[in-house]
Amino acid sequence: MITRTNIPKSLLVFILPLWLAQRAVPTPDFVVYYAQGNVKKMNMPEKGALKKWAKLYSKDMVSLGSHSQLILICKNFHTIKLDRPDTVRMKALLSRCTENKSSFIVSYFHFIWDELFDKKPDPQAYLHNIGAVSRSSGADRMYLFIDTINYLSGDLKIKFNASADSLTLKAFDNPIHSKSLVTMNIPSDNFHIDSLASRLKAPGVYYWNVSGLQPPRKSRCYLKVWQKKAYADIVDSLLKTVVKTDPAETAYMAGFVLEKNAFLYEAAKQYRLANKLEPGNKIYRSAYSRFL
Repeated sequence: MITRTNIPKSLLVFILPLWLAQRAVPTPDFVVYYAQGNVKKMNMPEKGALKKWAKLYSKDMVSLGSHSQLILICKNFHTIKLDRPDTVRMKALLSRCTENKSSFIVSYFHFIWDELFDKKPDPQAYLHNIGAVSRSSGADRMYLFIDTINYLSGDLKIKFNASADSLTLKAFDNPIHSKSLVTMNIPSDNFHIDSLASRLKAPGVYYWNVSGLQPPRKSRCYLKVWQKKAYADIVDSLLKTVVKTDPAETAYMAGFVLEKNAFLYEAAKQYRLANKLEPGNKIYRSAYSRFL
């Protein structure tokens, strides 16, 4: 066994510079998220066709041929899309990394960047729901972030990590006070949100809580039951923000964006599609499994 103390000095002359070089690798300015068609890096090292996850620096040059497309992730997690024949200096693109992007798109590419650099990110850490009420000490006992749900219809299943087989759910029209509109016993491992929505009189904003969790959940969850057209319009507007690449990745990103905006049923459909298209992808499979 070779240890630090018995490595020959002559060998250290070669090993130490290599080790130091690996330690000193700078963070790239860009990472290739998607490359289609004739897309090439024009300078050394690694001159030639660009592939997904290739690292690029400001000193590099890239060429795009006809009918080609290149999507880059900047190191601040913004994205740049190139789709015209051209030869581009990466340095000239740095200013475009500061263009305004929606917060949920930046969150998605933050997750992708951390995943690429082997930081073993938890996708849930990047999914801070918009408009969510404060999470209580019991929130981590749920498989999904359910403190905010935007809902129209469909089979959306929620599991609770509870010792009791049956729990009590109450729904209200106020986040703090008021008499319950609905009281129902639910199974801890197989509750479907449509069973609650069907008991509410009309589209609107409701608040609900479950008793029987340990530790108990203090704040009420937010449930918005939408009108059909308004729901379709906002889901469509969210899907338009998705960066379209290969079908499986596009579906996964759509699921991420929809889940971040608390459209959980729609997110589940997109995660299911991503998993179906690429069943060997652990990230896709993990995302979808939370809805089963």
